[in-house]
Amino acid sequence: MLLVFQRKNDGRLAQRAFTLVELTVVIAITAILAALLLPSLSSAREKSSRAVCKSNLRQTLMALRMYADSSAENLPSSADNMGYYHAIRLSDAVFTNFVGDYLSGVSNVLYCPNVDYSGVPTHDAKGYIIGYSYLANSIITTEKSPDYWVGTTKMNGPGTNELLADANYWSSESVGVNNTSVQMAPHTMTGANIVQTPTATRAAPTTSKSQTLGARGGNIGRADMSVTWKGIQNMGEYQASDRGDAGGNW
Repeated sequence: MLLVFQRKNDGRLAQRAFTLVELTVVIAITAILAALLLPSLSSAREKSSRAVCKSNLRQTLMALRMYADSSAENLPSSADNMGYYHAIRLSDAVFTNFVGDYLSGVSNVLYCPNVDYSGVPTHDAKGYIIGYSYLANSIITTEKSPDYWVGTTKMNGPGTNELLADANYWSSESVGVNNTSVQMAPHTMTGANIVQTPTATRAAPTTSKSQTLGARGGNIGRADMSVTWKGIQNMGEYQASDRGDAGGNW
């Protein structure tokens, strides 16, 4: 005997299917909700990155404290391989010794995690490019005097001495081995903003300052081991090297 089963609800299933108009409305609503939520998610991610940057700076300050304890309160040299000061550079010797002896070999502490350094070579003939401005230095030779930063070479000075800062930095000079200039804003509303310009393609040196790139401010590490957030509107603007046209906010 042949049994034939008929699905009596086939008509009802067809009636419950989405129409093209309904699908279009659902897609439109989803897109609107995504557009509303993405800025909030980006803002939350940026706040988290600021906290990690703050932790990195605190660890670096502790390492500087240990270095000073074993070096008659002197701080590591901020000169590059050529003997010049650049806020975001360290010489090969200082970088390798400081990272190896005082940061347990973990160089990532010297870089803000929300900044993508994949396109910025972190080592060249002048030394290592780090992810923060190292301010422990007195600039002697400057091309833009008196617009320059005078830091400290000792750890036992006033506790308010600023030693480290998020790298709100800009320069028309070449950085790294790619012959590019770099402008950096580590913390905008939605994360970091880095602009690299090949120097060979520029008619004249041009720079975008960190605030122009949307910088909201940065963490500042001081000699008293404190790390605090400083809004860009409360930051000064300083020359960030003793040679060339480099500037920074801290």
